[in-house]
Amino acid sequence: MINRALLCLLLIALTGCVAQPISSTVQWRTHHADMHALQEWQLIGKMGYRTDHDNGSAWINWQQHTTDFDVHLSGPFGAGTTRIYGGQRTAVLSQAGKDDVTSNSAATLSQTLFGWTLPVQHLSYWVKGIPSAHLPVTRSRLDQHQLLEHLEQGHWQLTFSRYQHTELGLLPGKIVADYHSSTEQPLHIVLVIKAWNRPAEGR
Repeated sequence: MINRALLCLLLIALTGCVAQPISSTVQWRTHHADMHALQEWQLIGKMGYRTDHDNGSAWINWQQHTTDFDVHLSGPFGAGTTRIYGGQRTAVLSQAGKDDVTSNSAATLSQTLFGWTLPVQHLSYWVKGIPSAHLPVTRSRLDQHQLLEHLEQGHWQLTFSRYQHTELGLLPGKIVADYHSSTEQPLHIVLVIKAWNRPAEGR
């Protein structure tokens, strides 16, 4: 009976190994280093948001060249065609039929555009499935493949899923972010990424 029980446990263990081959496991430290080093990319997808007073969605095309960014929004809250672009020290909001607005950060411009602040500086890390380098990590959890599944930074709680193999590496296909603060309204954001590419040359 004891030998039979041991045999059963051995079979369960072996079955578990088959269900999760070692070749499919990504080591977090290596993956984090690879994603942190990824400084040039393009994502195409759809972003939706919800606050206590408003909601909306838009298609997003985001190109990143090291510290330079170029984000195009189209759809309801994109007001047709909206572009936010810039670099480390300046950002420009460009909308059809309106004068350009310049600021020292994209986050400030997002407040002008949406009525709430989109944390672009942190989002440039989060979209790659790694924590922002500019906020302390309160809590994090990896999935069975050693990819980031849950993250808490600042007043943000994020979940990552639908990882996909791309020419740039393993990257998330869906990110859900919730912002809760005692001084600001709560914010719920869902980003579904349809494609990851290398950015076009120039901007």
